[in-house]
Amino acid sequence: MNRKSVISTPMATTIVFANQNGGVGKTSMCLHTADALVKAGNRVLVVDLDQQDNLSSVFAKNIYALKQTLADVLLNDAKTVDVIQKTPIKYLDLLPANLSLSELDARLAGEDDFENYLV
Repeated sequence: MNRKSVISTPMATTIVFANQNGGVGKTSMCLHTADALVKAGNRVLVVDLDQQDNLSSVFAKNIYALKQTLADVLLNDAKTVDVIQKTPIKYLDLLPANLSLSELDARLAGEDDFENYLV
């Protein structure tokens, strides 16, 4: 099977699973889509932007023992490449989150244009 390389691919494709409602299948859809993309020969990075960390907990045994998470990238200028975790699935990596991501809400509270922070 010919694997697409991140280096030789001029642009990455971004797929977002978003809904304000809980329990609508965002995590499940993300996992199944990522799995299908890997099986189709793609390299995949899943980014967990949920402080409930359900996506991260699928791959990380103890999400609270992680040295760095997405919160460190967004709040502490950590390098994304240093935070990305390998998963047991070849060609599928994870940018994990946990409850530390809730600090982002506290820091942005009252900031002008806080709703555009991730845009």
